Amino acid sequence: MSLTLSTRIVRSPDLVHTTLEQHTIMMSIEAGRYFSLNSSGSRVWHLIEQPAVLADIVSTLEREFDVEPERCHAETMRLVESLLANDLARIVE
Repeated sequence: MSLTLSTRIVRSPDLVHTTLEQHTIMMSIEAGRYFSLNSSGSRVWHLIEQPAVLADIVSTLEREFDVEPERCHAETMRLVESLLANDLARIVE
């Protein structure tokens, strides 16, 4: 499935995670792999604790991080694609 601004995503439930300063560290017990997110990635992680629409996530990040809309959209989509590819998040139908 291709990502659009109307796509809804949520965290995968089987991850252990913690926040250190402004970074989030996650571990996939199943895969035995560690992942880390910077401050903006950590904010996305917080926003997808419950199912969230990508348009709402992008809008929130634009306001909170004072970033240009095009850049915010592109970087958010890249991050979400990575989260999905590494089974850290899933699409909600």
